[in-house]
Amino acid sequence: MRTIETIGIFGAGTMGANIAQEFALYGYQVRLYSRTAATLEGAKAVMETGLALMAEEGLTCEAAARDAMGRITFTTSLEEAAEGCDWVMETITENPAAKTALFEQLDAVCPMGVLFSSDTSGMDIFPLVPKRRLPDTLITHYVAPAHLIPLVELVRGEHTTDDVVEGMRAIYEKMGKIPIVLDKYVPGFILNRIQGAIENEVSWMLEEAIVSPEELDLAIKSSLMLRGVVLGVVQRSDFTGLDSRHHIRTSNPYVPPKSEGRAQEELYQQGHYGVKTGKGFYDYGGRSKEDVYAERDRRIIKVWKAASDMIKNPV
Repeated sequence: MRTIETIGIFGAGTMGANIAQEFALYGYQVRLYSRTAATLEGAKAVMETGLALMAEEGLTCEAAARDAMGRITFTTSLEEAAEGCDWVMETITENPAAKTALFEQLDAVCPMGVLFSSDTSGMDIFPLVPKRRLPDTLITHYVAPAHLIPLVELVRGEHTTDDVVEGMRAIYEKMGKIPIVLDKYVPGFILNRIQGAIENEVSWMLEEAIVSPEELDLAIKSSLMLRGVVLGVVQRSDFTGLDSRHHIRTSNPYVPPKSEGRAQEELYQQGHYGVKTGKGFYDYGGRSKEDVYAERDRRIIKVWKAASDMIKNPV
């Protein structure tokens, strides 16, 4: 993959501004494009505020923040934004026609070998990109606020080269991000598929007046999300026990039928139940279950101590 020194961000909304800010903070030259000067002025204000807060919280210093702003070129000229870029990323509205038009414009002005990516939150952008660009194209999906949340979902297309995927992974790891590679496109990727399923249940509970919004959020923050920091959602099944999960899937009325996943069932049939047997989705390397449980509890205590006030008190 070509060396990355200059990155063009096409779309200067909040996501584009935060992404540009982070790249600039890590030493990249950044070109931020919008069709209107007013949007660029808004983006500049967002970046200055974000960098000032990061300096206040000790994540950077005032000098580094000033230097970062100095690395960003703000422009309403697409040609100027694309000139000299090694990587161009679109962060515009989730409109297929608009994205297609932008990719065609970028294809016309960028040399071959320039990386193309999209911050789409769930669209399949690969049919929208000119075919000759597909080996150098992937999805780079951030989570808001993009400069603070470490996850970046890297979604490869059918023609994306391994060099591009691994090169992007390496760049993000150096920046302290957590890049997760999806080997093929699926609508919504990881985060938004799971988040969408949760939001469906949340909407139903609120519509049925089962619980107040405040108490519903408190319930989730003080259980699922607190524990999720330590165990995620897959490893949690290892602690529940895949034998117990098997019985839950086959007998509890609140579990939808499609939750009878082959992956869990295969492990259950093989006698791999999780922590209690030393192996499930994760391999616990011969450690006793008491040792694994103790390490889980130690980490949950640390998270609770750090987050208890934020869990109890909304923003």
